[in-house]
Amino acid sequence: MSYDVLRNATPIARKSYECDACLHLRTQMDEAKTLKGVSFTERRAIVKARKNNWRIQKGEKYMKQVGVFDGDLSTFRAIPEIHQICYKYEFYPYD
Repeated sequence: MSYDVLRNATPIARKSYECDACLHLRTQMDEAKTLKGVSFTERRAIVKARKNNWRIQKGEKYMKQVGVFDGDLSTFRAIPEIHQICYKYEFYPYD
Protein backbone atom coordinates (compact mmCIF):
# COMPACT_ATOMS: atom_id res chain seq x y z
CA MET A 1 0.00 0.00 0.00
CA SER A 2 1.24 3.46 -0.79
CA TYR A 3 -0.09 6.91 -0.04
CA ASP A 4 1.26 9.97 -1.85
CA VAL A 5 0.22 13.30 -0.33
CA LEU A 6 -0.66 15.97 -2.89
CA ARG A 7 -1.84 18.71 -0.52
CA ASN A 8 -1.91 19.43 3.24
CA ALA A 9 -4.20 21.94 4.92
CA THR A 10 -5.52 22.79 8.39
CA PRO A 11 -8.96 24.32 7.78
CA ILE A 12 -11.74 25.03 10.24
CA ALA A 13 -14.66 22.62 9.84
CA ARG A 14 -17.81 24.14 8.38
CA LYS A 15 -19.72 20.97 9.22
CA SER A 16 -19.15 17.76 11.14
CA TYR A 17 -16.83 15.20 9.51
CA GLU A 18 -15.85 11.66 10.34
CA CYS A 19 -12.30 11.53 11.72
CA ASP A 20 -10.30 9.05 9.63
CA ALA A 21 -7.55 8.78 12.26
CA CYS A 22 -10.18 7.73 14.80
CA LEU A 23 -10.95 4.67 12.65
CA HIS A 24 -7.34 3.50 13.01
CA LEU A 25 -7.29 4.34 16.72
CA ARG A 26 -10.51 2.43 17.37
CA THR A 27 -9.16 -0.60 15.50
CA GLN A 28 -6.13 -0.64 17.78
CA MET A 29 -8.31 -0.19 20.86
CA ASP A 30 -10.53 -3.11 19.77
CA GLU A 31 -7.54 -5.38 19.16
CA ALA A 32 -5.58 -4.46 22.30
CA LYS A 33 -8.57 -3.67 24.57
CA THR A 34 -6.36 -0.96 26.05
CA LEU A 35 -3.68 1.44 24.89
CA LYS A 36 -0.62 0.88 27.05
CA GLY A 37 1.97 3.62 27.22
CA VAL A 38 -0.43 6.39 26.19
CA SER A 39 0.11 9.59 28.20
CA PHE A 40 -2.55 11.37 30.25
CA THR A 41 -2.77 14.17 27.64
CA GLU A 42 -3.23 11.62 24.86
CA ARG A 43 -5.92 9.80 26.86
CA ARG A 44 -7.72 13.11 27.36
CA ALA A 45 -7.74 13.68 23.57
CA ILE A 46 -9.12 10.16 23.06
CA VAL A 47 -11.89 10.73 25.63
CA LYS A 48 -12.83 14.02 23.93
CA ALA A 49 -12.96 12.31 20.51
CA ARG A 50 -15.12 9.50 21.92
CA LYS A 51 -17.46 12.06 23.52
CA ASN A 52 -17.86 13.68 20.08
CA ASN A 53 -18.71 10.29 18.51
CA TRP A 54 -15.28 10.13 16.82
CA ARG A 55 -16.17 13.11 14.63
CA ILE A 56 -14.55 16.44 13.82
CA GLN A 57 -16.98 19.04 15.13
CA LYS A 58 -18.12 22.17 13.30
CA GLY A 59 -15.82 25.09 14.15
CA GLU A 60 -12.81 22.93 15.09
CA LYS A 61 -9.48 23.01 13.26
CA TYR A 62 -8.64 19.73 11.59
CA MET A 63 -5.97 18.21 9.41
CA LYS A 64 -6.86 17.58 5.77
CA GLN A 65 -4.71 15.70 3.27
CA VAL A 66 -5.56 15.10 -0.34
CA GLY A 67 -3.56 12.29 -1.87
CA VAL A 68 -3.41 9.18 -3.99
CA PHE A 69 -3.93 5.88 -2.15
CA ASP A 70 -3.21 2.82 -4.29
CA GLY A 71 -4.05 4.76 -7.46
CA ASP A 72 -7.26 6.35 -6.16
CA LEU A 73 -7.63 10.03 -5.23
CA SER A 74 -8.77 10.35 -1.62
CA THR A 75 -9.24 12.89 1.16
CA PHE A 76 -8.04 12.16 4.70
CA ARG A 77 -9.49 14.26 7.54
CA ALA A 78 -8.35 13.95 11.14
CA ILE A 79 -8.39 15.55 14.54
CA PRO A 80 -4.75 16.72 14.89
CA GLU A 81 -4.24 15.21 18.37
CA ILE A 82 -5.64 11.83 17.30
CA HIS A 83 -3.51 11.89 14.15
CA GLN A 84 -0.40 12.49 16.29
CA ILE A 85 -1.29 9.53 18.52
CA CYS A 86 -1.79 7.26 15.50
CA TYR A 87 1.46 8.43 13.93
CA LYS A 88 3.48 8.17 17.16
CA TYR A 89 2.32 4.63 17.96
CA GLU A 90 2.34 3.49 14.29
CA PHE A 91 -1.38 2.70 14.05
CA TYR A 92 -1.51 3.54 10.35
CA PRO A 93 -1.10 0.52 8.02
CA TYR A 94 1.03 2.37 5.47
CA ASP A 95 4.39 4.14 5.58
